[in-house]
Amino acid sequence: MTSVPALEDLIGTAVRDGATALHLHLEGRSVAAMARQGRALAPLGRFEVTLPWLDGAYTHPGATRMDDRIVIRIDAHGVVRDAMAGLGMPGGMRKQLHAALTLPGGLVLAVAPSPANRRALAEALSAPAGYAPWIAGERHALEAAARMDCDAILIDGLADRSAAALAFDLARAGQRIVIAADAISAVAAIEQLRALKVERHLLGAALRAAVATHAAARLCPDCRLPVQARASESALLGIDPGTVIYRPAGCGACDGTGYAGATQVFEAVVVDGPLHGLLAKGADAALLARHSFLSAPTLAASARTLAREGAITADEAIRIARAAADSAAVGASHPHILISGAIKRGSGLTVDPSCR
Repeated sequence: MTSVPALEDLIGTAVRDGATALHLHLEGRSVAAMARQGRALAPLGRFEVTLPWLDGAYTHPGATRMDDRIVIRIDAHGVVRDAMAGLGMPGGMRKQLHAALTLPGGLVLAVAPSPANRRALAEALSAPAGYAPWIAGERHALEAAARMDCDAILIDGLADRSAAALAFDLARAGQRIVIAADAISAVAAIEQLRALKVERHLLGAALRAAVATHAAARLCPDCRLPVQARASESALLGIDPGTVIYRPAGCGACDGTGYAGATQVFEAVVVDGPLHGLLAKGADAALLARHSFLSAPTLAASARTLAREGAITADEAIRIARAAADSAAVGASHPHILISGAIKRGSGLTVDPSCR
């Protein structure tokens, strides 16, 4: 029995074989993978699986589970490729977003302090798209793109109220619009749209979701050092004193740094019926946040989880939590927070300058 491939690779194999669904039959710690081809189930192999792999399968946006079988639909309304998984977004959050993003049209905010991270997130949120050009945030550029038969239009910030109004008009008319927003949190980015005087009824009707990400230095899994959290760390993280967290150590695998690349911390605001009403009525940022995160993690909560899991340090989690808190306190006082600079072409996510 071989080790299981990445779930997206397994789905990709099924897609290339012309399958309409991927069946995963669970047998203890192994899984038998089969591809639906007409009336037959073609075997793809039997694999040993890990608990994180199973969790990813359970929470995949196209997945349904009954007894010992998981079925992932692969059709016009299913998920052929989940670009958000490639960024490291948790499965539950991806599933929540999938329900909102399968609707036609609408406007989505991709929020991050780093230009490269905004770009990567915006492209993931627009996928799959055959033609999704990047444009500047001026009205004339948006007018030109609207005539180009785009699957999605990716906008590098919004220059002014006129451009914002057109973006929302197009989104309501069925064009998917994704705006790369230079902000700290999802609610802060929504507040900046309101600072541009976007009409309340447009904001409530067209906004689908706002997703924020922060990069954090990832601890080296080979040498991270488990320690008990100090009282000050416990208080700032909202965890019990003595909870096990991790610190960098340094080894040959990480060149003595204690770190191995970057990981991403996410939060997502999905506009459901009640939030639609709050936006249309002009509810303040505190009320928007209170509703949005009743059952979903904030940036601070996501960072705390990663610190407890040993993916990042307590200091990184505290840094992100403080940045989010400062953003909430500032509100809409920054007039240019949505006007991001020119995004250089590149791929993947990068560590913010404040990371180690």
